[in-house]
Amino acid sequence: MPYEYRGKNYHVSSKRWGVLLLSCWMLFMDMLCFCFFSFINDITSWYFHTTPAVTDWLASTHLIGRVFGSVAMCLTGWMGLRNTAVCGSTLNATASILIAVGVYLNVFAIAIAGAFVNGVSSGILLAMMQLITVTWFPPEEKGKATSAPWVARRVSLVASNIISTKAMGSSIFNNPTWISKINNETNGELRSTFKWTYVVVFGVFSTLSLICSVVSRIYITEAPPVFEGNDECAKEGTDENTSLLEPRKSASLRKELRDMINMLRNPSMILLFVLTVLVASDATLGIVLISSIVETEFLQEDDQSVGIVSAVGIIIGSLGSVVTGQILDKFRKPKITFICLATFLSASLVSFSMSLHLHSLPGVYATCLLMSVPRDALLVCIVHLIASVVSDQSHSIQIKVFSMATISAAISIAISTIVIRAAMTYASTALAILFPLPFLLLSIFCYLCFWQKLQKVAA
Repeated sequence: MPYEYRGKNYHVSSKRWGVLLLSCWMLFMDMLCFCFFSFINDITSWYFHTTPAVTDWLASTHLIGRVFGSVAMCLTGWMGLRNTAVCGSTLNATASILIAVGVYLNVFAIAIAGAFVNGVSSGILLAMMQLITVTWFPPEEKGKATSAPWVARRVSLVASNIISTKAMGSSIFNNPTWISKINNETNGELRSTFKWTYVVVFGVFSTLSLICSVVSRIYITEAPPVFEGNDECAKEGTDENTSLLEPRKSASLRKELRDMINMLRNPSMILLFVLTVLVASDATLGIVLISSIVETEFLQEDDQSVGIVSAVGIIIGSLGSVVTGQILDKFRKPKITFICLATFLSASLVSFSMSLHLHSLPGVYATCLLMSVPRDALLVCIVHLIASVVSDQSHSIQIKVFSMATISAAISIAISTIVIRAAMTYASTALAILFPLPFLLLSIFCYLCFWQKLQKVAA
């Protein structure tokens, strides 16, 4: 199809969508490992003889690893797309093996190491996905391309939810209150079931990730197959590619650091990272802490019940992401879209807090579903904005901007998790979950005040 890039008219093959979907599958596997224990946090703490607050570190360590992976991408922007994909999927296979070993040996430290390696692979794969969307797709397709990886991540959450909460096939196992009352013999049987079930599960994860690594090496190219000119038939059968990306040459560490410093001196780039931090502060409520939040206030609920609601919410959020991508492509109203979504999410957060304060379980579940749409869609808006701003920058700058955005989001989610968990312990749950509210309101203020500046950079 025609693709105008820097004043030239190209025809781009459909292979770019194939590479994008393959990359989405790699990200799907990566997110399976990340979110797996979040849906059974209390059960995991029981198995490892620790507390839910400690098992939160499986998610927090993943986010720390994601920062390391993103920093590595910042300093190795010369690495080609194929090698990036192979490296990311191989690291994820390694992470799955480490987690399986940690579960088998009942050693929490090994599982933590696996979560860290999984985070490193996430930092690499997220930067790669964002680079593909910004360099391989024209403006009228960027919204759909941006939403595709996000949908893959959300579908992965649903799969992780279903596998983790249903794999045991025991209602007793999914209720920590019952576990504390059973005898030692049954306790040992449940531990054995947990161990072998999740060793097999993460063994499958590792195998699929290795397959992704092999396919990536064979199938992914450094740029989509393209050729210049209007007569597509005239070029049929050629094996030559005209790269849409800047030539990737190895750069010295000094040059990479200089590029990063110059990027961080740009006020517009700083604003993008600040917006990412503000918007991502709410993400932890939908994944990492949702089970603990509900079960703290409603003792009769268990991981399985919360998991069903979470899965439905994730599906609804995925649909919202797709719709947002279509809106950004067809109507080109990013400012109005962002402000409406941020306002919607703020109002939903207040409703969630009120439902907890009133101890209304139907209200809590309803607002959980309501919050999933604007939360996911708002993050799609941020990625789309970053893609618009850096679309004409060099490959090195693009990879650094996306990596820094990933770092910003990871730090925001980790800090939010720690603060909200502490507030739940020492204050009240209804008050704790309002922590992201001022940051969401501040994101609206920043977006309104600096919109013209962002538009000028994107143009």
